[in-house]
Amino acid sequence: MERALVLLITWFVLVAAQNTKQPVREGNDLFVFCDGERSPQTSVYWESSNLQYHQDGPSLTINHITRNSADDYECFEIDHSTNATKKIFEASVDVTYPANILENKLVKDTLVENETFSTEIIVEGNPFPDVKLVQMSNSALAYQSVNNQGKLSISFVVHCNNMDRYLLTCSNELNYDHLYFNITVLCVPRPDPKKAISYIQKPRVGQYVKLEMFATGYPPPNYTWYHNDTVIEHVDSGYTSFVNLQSMKVDDFGNYTVTMSNSVGENIYQYWIEADGPPDSATDLQAGTITTTSAILSWLPGFDYGNKQTFTIIMTQNGEKQELDTVTLEDHSLDRVTHTISNLNPATTYDMEIKSSNRKGEASNLSNKVQFNTPAVPPPEPPSPSEASMPYPLSLRNLLLPVLIALLEI
Repeated sequence: MERALVLLITWFVLVAAQNTKQPVREGNDLFVFCDGERSPQTSVYWESSNLQYHQDGPSLTINHITRNSADDYECFEIDHSTNATKKIFEASVDVTYPANILENKLVKDTLVENETFSTEIIVEGNPFPDVKLVQMSNSALAYQSVNNQGKLSISFVVHCNNMDRYLLTCSNELNYDHLYFNITVLCVPRPDPKKAISYIQKPRVGQYVKLEMFATGYPPPNYTWYHNDTVIEHVDSGYTSFVNLQSMKVDDFGNYTVTMSNSVGENIYQYWIEADGPPDSATDLQAGTITTTSAILSWLPGFDYGNKQTFTIIMTQNGEKQELDTVTLEDHSLDRVTHTISNLNPATTYDMEIKSSNRKGEASNLSNKVQFNTPAVPPPEPPSPSEASMPYPLSLRNLLLPVLIALLEI
């Protein structure tokens, strides 16, 4: 029997040596047993290190334990014959309890961009909880504290993209606590960096063009669009605004401006529809006055896209094309151009077209084709009947010769 008691004491000592920490969840009962030599001269008692707890006997028993009972508890054996006391066992009681958010003191949840957001939270838990603040839309971690409890301060400078719903979590192995709150950031409107915006476009005449603005900022902006300082129509839908140009005209090229404004401020952004590239094809080619050796051609020039253009007159005969004259416009006029083709052959059929070009290249197509015929050379006119009956034509010499002879005879 004594051997069994000795073995029991040895086991408890080994437990204490290997793991002096005795975890117990708050609200549960604690029971720890230690044993001495059990002689008539000895007795055993428990005592806490802060001396707030004393219990006689080998059993340390605390029912419905609270976190205030966490302490180091020592088991002593006293020899009454000598009043000698020795510590035979020690248990470090660790009371665990769930993680919880006790308080969240937001200073303010509506801020202007570049202000500092701050809040003070109070959390508890044992084991000490992990605390995280996460931005909901992108799962970005705004704050993290590991193995901490009590009063924690959270602060960071806010930008437009920090306007969001946030999740505050507090967790340990016993519980997961959380709460939500919103941060509103007042920002001057600006382009959304997540969207692609085309500020420069190079369309052709007749093409469809859409100018778009994808905005960010709060409150949502108001939009005003201008073309060369003239307000133009646009379509708005919250954080999107656009201008539709269904079919590009020459006057549609140039500068466009959008002004975005809200209660915080305004920003202005520039767009440019650039006239660039080869000219459009000439149209409405016509043949006017036609003689045996010449013809007057006229046509409407296509848009030159800001570069001086040249027209080459192309003749087609027997399936072969031949370049004839060239005409260069010194200005950007779209008025009808007139040019006379010379050195043509009489009684001949001609097919004519116009090729347009500038320093950026040639138009994608030739003009419409015009066909005409030069007239034949007319035959010489026959003599009149009176002239035909005379043996020879009368001349002034023949008429005056008899008169001169008569005068000499007088």
